[in-house]
Amino acid sequence: MSNRILLIRLRFLGDVLLSTPAIRAIRKRYPDAIIHYVVAEGCEGALAGNPHVDKILIWRPRAAWGEKIRWMMALRKERYDMAVDWWGSSTSAFMVWLSGASLRVGFDYPMRKWLYSHVLKASSKPLNAVEVYLQALGPLGAGVDGMSLEYRGGEAFRSHAEGWLTAQGIEPAKPVLGVFPGATWSAKRWPVDRFARVIQRLVEQRQTQVVIFEGPKELGVAEAMTGLLPDSVKRKTYIAQGLTFQELGALMSRCRAMLTNDAAPMHLAAALSIPTVAVFGPGNAKIWFPYTVPHVAFQKEVGCCQQNTCVKDHACLSAVTVDEVLAALEKFL
Repeated sequence: MSNRILLIRLRFLGDVLLSTPAIRAIRKRYPDAIIHYVVAEGCEGALAGNPHVDKILIWRPRAAWGEKIRWMMALRKERYDMAVDWWGSSTSAFMVWLSGASLRVGFDYPMRKWLYSHVLKASSKPLNAVEVYLQALGPLGAGVDGMSLEYRGGEAFRSHAEGWLTAQGIEPAKPVLGVFPGATWSAKRWPVDRFARVIQRLVEQRQTQVVIFEGPKELGVAEAMTGLLPDSVKRKTYIAQGLTFQELGALMSRCRAMLTNDAAPMHLAAALSIPTVAVFGPGNAKIWFPYTVPHVAFQKEVGCCQQNTCVKDHACLSAVTVDEVLAALEKFL
């Protein structure tokens, strides 16, 4: 009988993508297993097209209690053999316990670690985000199968992406730079005027075409940015809005490079092997940017407050200059 394996990481899109090397390793160890993955509603796009996951289970945290209870009971009936909690909340820990799995892996958090059969202790050395996920492989008897992220969800939307690019008049022979100026928290956003200066210089000096990606939480940011550009540059700058995560992946795959803040599109670009230049604010790049050449992260040690709501006038972001970002991008364009 095939093993039944439950994996859980409820949020966020980028964090779920960071778990894909561990998913791949588990599949390699258990090629015939049935693997289910639980994510919160809105994060399922990060696993779309993943060949190692048989089923994505969507948890709706705002659902009525009756629906939640029915969902939990359905989970119980799956009769899993192994379960891994990469989220570590009381909810996800309860899911792991309720799964009925005899092997239940989770982190060493107070008040809920007793729900696991195998508790992952804090490492004696600093780990990046991918390595944290890989810790779970030991109790499962799996070995590491590389550190690279994996995303295939955009493949089904390639024709949609090609149609959009053609409609905008983007020339396929010329380089395209993707730009994502948003982030979940304002403290992670490099100033809009600096994005604009980078775009202007690349368009004027290298005839680069620029696609600005705008998520639902950043509506208006792209318009504010293009409002700072002269008309000659604006004509080579295009705004992509209202995209699903899969559509975003399809369009990004046509970019020669990406400039982004510390946000989900940064991880998506790395998963798509697109050379990525990322600007970090309070997030720790040593943890959240586990990528090597050709990818580049800029983070300045300026006594950052390490808060999602900045109390130091965004000093860490302001310390990243237009010139150094340009120098990094020019190598790819």
